[in-house]
Amino acid sequence: RLEARAGRPARAATQTPGPEPCRTRLLCERRRGGVAMAGQSAASLAGEQRADTVQVTIKHAVNKNESVEIAVPRSSTVQGVLEALAATLRRDDILKSGRLVTSSGQAFLGLRPTEKLGKRRECLLLGVKDLTVGSALPLKKALALQQELNAAFMEEEFQRELLELEWTYGRDTGQFAVERSILTLKVQSRILPKYGFEGNDRGVRDMVQSLNGLNHSPEFQRNYWASRLLLRV
Repeated sequence: RLEARAGRPARAATQTPGPEPCRTRLLCERRRGGVAMAGQSAASLAGEQRADTVQVTIKHAVNKNESVEIAVPRSSTVQGVLEALAATLRRDDILKSGRLVTSSGQAFLGLRPTEKLGKRRECLLLGVKDLTVGSALPLKKALALQQELNAAFMEEEFQRELLELEWTYGRDTGQFAVERSILTLKVQSRILPKYGFEGNDRGVRDMVQSLNGLNHSPEFQRNYWASRLLLRV
């Protein structure tokens, strides 16, 4: 039996088979193709979103030197345009007293709130004294702004970068506060323009000022403390 064992051919050493060259190449090509298709889909979606948005100029009906340009969905109604204008200028009085009209000779013709914007790209505004930017943000808009910012602060990538800054500089250091502000501004610069603020340090200061006086709202308070927790303040 010993001789029989000795006579058996030695087994080849077990090796972990590597990927077949052609299979590996095929997988890589599929992955590259998937990335390319994803990029094309994102670009196509962005193009569709731009195509669905139009620029509308709103002029003051009396002082026509004052005008504001806003972006609204192509399918907007007159009321939707008025709401977008009020949000851009942070002016509740525009919704309460403002009316969009067109001129006909020496008279003004009112536009029905439910009327579609259609091909109209310019409107006149009656009922308010000017088109200046207000200082206060309506509570509904303020809550939406808080929620959008907090959602962005909760994203995994943002939290990972914030944690790296905390590990590098220490949570209670001035340098951490500076670096956190720079990181936070990257998020704020994308979101603030949607609410009528500049996407820079000045816009952040204006936002903070516009939120003064809203502490009476429990939901506003909850969002505020949630943001401090997310930012490790």
